[in-house]
Amino acid sequence: MVSAKNETQTVNDLASLLSLDLEKLGQVQVFTAERKLTPIEEAPSVVSVITAEQIKRQGLKSLHEVLSRVPGFFNATSPFMEPISNRGFSQNVNTNYLLLVDGHALNNDAINGLGHMHMMPGLDRIARIEIVRGPGATLWGANAAMGIIHLITKNAGDLDNGDNTLGSLDVSYDYEFNHQRHIAQATYGKQFDEGGIMLSGKFFNSDPNSTTSFQAGATDFEVQNSRQMNLWNFEDSHDLYAKLDWRGWALKAGKIKFKHGNPLGSPIDRSTVATAITEKEWVELSKKHDLNESFSLEHRLFYDKFNDQGVTRRSLPTPGRFLKASGSSSAEGFGGESILHFRNEDHHFLLGLSVSNRDLRTKTVRNFTSGFVQRVVGIPNITDRNRAIFIEENYRGLDDWVFTVGLRIDRNTPRGNKTNYLPRAAASYAINDHWSAKYAFNTGYVAPTLQQTRGGIFQPNGLLATNRNVRIHSK
Repeated sequence: MVSAKNETQTVNDLASLLSLDLEKLGQVQVFTAERKLTPIEEAPSVVSVITAEQIKRQGLKSLHEVLSRVPGFFNATSPFMEPISNRGFSQNVNTNYLLLVDGHALNNDAINGLGHMHMMPGLDRIARIEIVRGPGATLWGANAAMGIIHLITKNAGDLDNGDNTLGSLDVSYDYEFNHQRHIAQATYGKQFDEGGIMLSGKFFNSDPNSTTSFQAGATDFEVQNSRQMNLWNFEDSHDLYAKLDWRGWALKAGKIKFKHGNPLGSPIDRSTVATAITEKEWVELSKKHDLNESFSLEHRLFYDKFNDQGVTRRSLPTPGRFLKASGSSSAEGFGGESILHFRNEDHHFLLGLSVSNRDLRTKTVRNFTSGFVQRVVGIPNITDRNRAIFIEENYRGLDDWVFTVGLRIDRNTPRGNKTNYLPRAAASYAINDHWSAKYAFNTGYVAPTLQQTRGGIFQPNGLLATNRNVRIHSK
């Protein structure tokens, strides 16, 4: 890969970042590729950066719209969702991509990864989006196989300079005629002497017209109406987020309820109405210690509670009678991570440990109008355990060269029930003041979801078993 490069410059604040023109984009520093700020042309991965100014100028309202403008990415179609696709690869669920908000993963390991989260509207709180186009599991772990989507939110200092006694409040309302979509957003920031607080909330709904999905019939000359596509039908939903920084400590918490139409069970005759509900709650506490000029240590502890639910209401032949079925898959647990950094003029060495335990559960309930309730447990519940150690070295001791080598040893039980070795290597050479050449080798691992490994998914016609794991290497 060949990329443009200019003079080294550190972008320390949001205002500086947003003022950059196209020629100076090579000077931007990115965090996701090395878990530290690195000039984008030296990063050991291919990274795209979308700034708040670009989002505003282009009128982008969702991650779905952002990804459609990222080289190599496209939004595919399927009977279930509009899955994220990259480099020509597509699947019916979004388990190949890791979704991060300020470094916190939001994938649901019980069912479909990041699910429909990329379709949720509202980007006012976002300072920038870093997208790693390809594997990145060495530093971030499972699910970062086809890419990493990192939403980096605004800090209190981006909203308030500290001169306002009550802080700064940004409020917006957006209405889209095409989908009758309403988005109300509010973001508050207050900067203190030794920290700051950012509070953000958005509320949205929409009522679009459904479109018809088609599928091939029994012959090449036959096309059948399949179902009503209503993915953009959002019922009353919300997304709340808070971030507090004080003396090196950081506390983050979020709560999401995203309710939208699911065309998988919505046939053309409208006899069935299906709705998908995504709920996510999380809290994270982190601390950074500067031990001396060379060594620093960072810790974080977190708690997650994720739940994805599908509700289907099907009319029966008898007037006034119906069958209501609901299925849910949840992941709830805690974890922690510690990373030691060593830095000097030529080296950046990183050593990390990661631990997490999560209870993964799934159930299906069928409720008839006669009052009969049938509970179907298609998959046994498990306690998922993940242990990992990762190491990386960046060397800049040779003129115009940057070398990166790293390795992650990741053990997951009982979902994957195996130990994965995830190496990476990269070399970057500065040809001149404007051009650099880069070679990067990264690996990724898709941890199988609970539904993919513990007996299959309950369907009206039986159980469906799927792949146990997928492993991807990228050059």
